[in-house]
Amino acid sequence: MTPEDIEVLRRTLVRQPEIVSFKDELKLASLVASLGIQREAGTLNDEMARFVFDAETGEIIPYHHIRSELVQYNGAVGVRIWAEGHERIDLRFRGIQPLLHPRFSYREDGSIYQCVFFPESIAKILALQGAELVLVREWGMNTIFGGFDPEKHYYQTNFWELENNDTLRFAKLVESRKIPFLEPTTLSLISPE
Repeated sequence: MTPEDIEVLRRTLVRQPEIVSFKDELKLASLVASLGIQREAGTLNDEMARFVFDAETGEIIPYHHIRSELVQYNGAVGVRIWAEGHERIDLRFRGIQPLLHPRFSYREDGSIYQCVFFPESIAKILALQGAELVLVREWGMNTIFGGFDPEKHYYQTNFWELENNDTLRFAKLVESRKIPFLEPTTLSLISPE
């Protein structure tokens, strides 16, 4: 995405309600979520990186080996994440494997060589489980469009989070079966496993 595309996306998100349902705004929510994951992957803020291991050695893959890009398939936008210099990866957190796109994430022998997520598909899986995938507008504005710096440990608790009662908001959303899509590790809340 060009900086101009990102600015158009930011302006579109800012006009949305506080909670953006994937059900109501599938393309917009999918693009925002994918961009957020793509920008975070391989940085100090990559929550997924601590669960990504080399399948051959069993060693954790350093976050700076992780790469990502936005992808599109059959009109759906998603994100592709891979580990440079690692042929097979082992994801060690519950529930992520069933949410990976099977054609683009797995080799014929069943090993994972990259992680390809399509938020549209994840939203549909979640709906089958009686829950709803959502974005929280302010979280997207603060993280994705708020001067994100991959060199800073952005997700440390800060006054913005405390002032906005993010923990309470997250708990209330989950209690009402609305799952905020923050990063791939959030997917463990909705896993079909």
